[in-house]
Amino acid sequence: MSDAVDFKELVRARTDIVAIVGESIALMPRRGEYVGLCPFHDDHSPSLHVYPDRQSFRCWVCDTGGDVFSFVMKHEGVTFADAVDLLGEKAGLERPKRARNASEGGTDKPRLHDVMAWADRQFKTCLKTSADAAEARDYIASRGISAEMVERFGIGFHPPDWQWLQNRARGTYTGQDLVITGLARERSDAKGLRDEFYDRVLFPIRDERGRVVAFGGRVLPGRGDEAGPKYLNSSDTPIFSKSKLVYALDVARKGIGETKTAVVMEGYTDCIAAHQHGYNNVVATLGTALAESHVALLKRFAQTVILVYDGDTAGLNAAERALVRFLAQDVDLRILALPEGLDPADYLAKDTRGGFGELLKGAPTALEFKLDASIKRFGLETDFGQSRLVDDLLRTIVAAPQLAGTPREGAILQKIASKTGLREQQIRDELKRLRGQHSRPRPQNRVEPSTVTNDDRPSRPDDPTERETLAVVLTRPDLFELLSHRVGPDDFQTLRLRAVFEHCRDVADMHGNPAYDLLMSSTDDPGLKQLLVGLDADARRRDLPGMLGEVAEPGTGAADGTDAVNVPPLFHQLVRKLEDRRQQSQWQQSYGRFVRRHAEGPLDEDAKAQLRLLHRQMATRHSS
Repeated sequence: MSDAVDFKELVRARTDIVAIVGESIALMPRRGEYVGLCPFHDDHSPSLHVYPDRQSFRCWVCDTGGDVFSFVMKHEGVTFADAVDLLGEKAGLERPKRARNASEGGTDKPRLHDVMAWADRQFKTCLKTSADAAEARDYIASRGISAEMVERFGIGFHPPDWQWLQNRARGTYTGQDLVITGLARERSDAKGLRDEFYDRVLFPIRDERGRVVAFGGRVLPGRGDEAGPKYLNSSDTPIFSKSKLVYALDVARKGIGETKTAVVMEGYTDCIAAHQHGYNNVVATLGTALAESHVALLKRFAQTVILVYDGDTAGLNAAERALVRFLAQDVDLRILALPEGLDPADYLAKDTRGGFGELLKGAPTALEFKLDASIKRFGLETDFGQSRLVDDLLRTIVAAPQLAGTPREGAILQKIASKTGLREQQIRDELKRLRGQHSRPRPQNRVEPSTVTNDDRPSRPDDPTERETLAVVLTRPDLFELLSHRVGPDDFQTLRLRAVFEHCRDVADMHGNPAYDLLMSSTDDPGLKQLLVGLDADARRRDLPGMLGEVAEPGTGAADGTDAVNVPPLFHQLVRKLEDRRQQSQWQQSYGRFVRRHAEGPLDEDAKAQLRLLHRQMATRHSS
């Protein structure tokens, strides 16, 4: 994380939007919000709303909105950088200069590494010797993790004491040291600090040199809601970025070098279980989806990468999403979906004959995996199924723009032609058409300022289904993973709403659930912030939080989320509308192909039968 990002987030944390807006206009409290006359249009009835819990504002008349930086930019007519400086000065902060050395206030990375190494020792000692860690030791034993693995991976424990690490740091490290490294944070009541990893088993995350740079924490089973989320990972810091590391690379590096193969799992305990069973080339992601930067990292050490997923529907969907990031990369990607719906640790516990090793050897290539999945989904028996299969495969290629025009793309298209029996040129023509529909490039880690501008008023009203779907996501970010399994960017016909969906996807890839505060802090685009605030305000006005219920805990409900506890009917209704619209478009394309064939001459009996089947499918869908 750069000094500029560090400073921006520090300013955000030290600034109250109510106080800043209140310096310019008179604000009146109203049901947990503040209202006042909007300074951005000729307002005679208070229409500007300030939301202290979201640290955002919105005018319901002129639709101006955003965060505290957006307000200062608009009100003072300054750039984003100037707004950060102005608010920094108000908060008594000074932007760090790149030329400063550590003693003059710049980031002292060696000191931060010292802090993390010290904290790591405290956590490991606590797990080994403290009476407070008895339950943690029992939990680790119940997972079948041996003492050797506890030592090799440096597993530790933070006891149930909000001040425990701070008390031990007195006289050695400051509270600011703990905050910068993500070991402590300000209390919600602004009365001091609290430790970050209260009552958690801790898995140290090390860089390639073996230095501890972050922690992943798992709450003990049976703890109540006050314990927070089941899994908690360090936020990005000056010495740690989730997108640039994988778990256990320092331990697995030798094994990867010897086999030229990296095996990637999703969980820390799955990774540890694999090492315990002798698979020493296994790493894991850090609570986020596999990103292109992870791919680039693994390519440095491995020629083959095998992604291992649970064999349930959610695992298969995650596998299909991940392969997009590898398609354009010069690496042999293989995907292993475990049988029986087991996670890797459970499978390994039952594996007494080396079956896991055989599964790894037989793991299909990414393209074979995608082809098999599409064939199972659509079939090859009819023109309609074949058409949907090709469309599904080509949309995967379109989602990897770096692949365009490369020899690798040519080889993939040849494989599709061979598998389906279609002419390669026909497949290339369809790919060209799809690329024309998807001409706007996908942003990388954030939506660029040019994507949604303040003047980006839609030429027609926003699609209401798309808008309401995104409002639901802002209210219940835990539903985004399920949404992304069922719809994609192309399902959003309103371009600015598509940009919001893509921003949610990018944030989800980097951080997990795309929570509102992460969405706002991950972009500097005033137009996008304004749109996010508007969607959030719409959700509040309709009381979507009350309608949708609480965020679901990880692991509840069915594996694919379709029957999950706490997945509201409204969500399913909205997604079904988007799916129906996509289906209708695909049917129209298929029907158009029959019309074109008929123009060339009478349809044969097989084509007529397929056309009748298409009519029946359309009628069945419309009546359901």
